[in-house]
Amino acid sequence: MGSLQALEAIKFILKIIEFNSTIKIFDGKKLELKKFNLKKSINCDVCSKKINEN
Repeated sequence: MGSLQALEAIKFILKIIEFNSTIKIFDGKKLELKKFNLKKSINCDVCSKKINEN
């Protein structure tokens, strides 16, 4: 399943997709791909900033 994660990272690095606060989890036992929305925390140094900020 590392290939799915690597593909998502490559798409993000190449700016094919943008960071959208979701996580994808593959359940190999049930053969399901699930997407979860993550809430941003104002106290988090990473998710409280926009990706393109310097």
